[in-house]
Amino acid sequence: LAVGDTVILCLGHLGQPGGTTDSWQVSVDGDPCDLDLTNSFSDYVAEIWSYRVPFALSGINIQVDYSTSINTPYSASVLIAKVTGLNQTFYLDKINSAAGGPSGTQDSGLTGVTTNGAEFVQGMIVTNGVTADTIGTWQASLTAGQNGGSSSALRPLVVKEGFRITTVTGTQRAQVT
Repeated sequence: LAVGDTVILCLGHLGQPGGTTDSWQVSVDGDPCDLDLTNSFSDYVAEIWSYRVPFALSGINIQVDYSTSINTPYSASVLIAKVTGLNQTFYLDKINSAAGGPSGTQDSGLTGVTTNGAEFVQGMIVTNGVTADTIGTWQASLTAGQNGGSSSALRPLVVKEGFRITTVTGTQRAQVT
């Protein structure tokens, strides 16, 4: 990894049925990651974490720690992506939107308006309780990224990511049909 690369982690975790949910701690080589978005619905949590690489690394160790969690996780899934070429001097907008609930169309809702024209947009959809979940089709000009999750027949958890580079300011959304 080069200086200025960004590691993005899309983390979905599911608590025990009827339990509560809370955030975990995520780090890269012992350095804490930034929690950019968190959304909980019922007994699951969706989070996007990021880490700006401060110096060249030949490899990294990512730690997802739930030891201080008030609820032992039932299942979890994480997708990891490396993004290069982002602005090197400061983070751009971290505007988010999150929604939860049963729906055939998975939709984050609209974010606030971005302040810069050329920005990297990361979208994430987490589903649970669907044993035959499909990737679906990303909308709003997002490119399909990774798709992964738990295969538990009792409480499956699937995390999907989509992304794009914007060219003008505006609202964003993560939507899969």
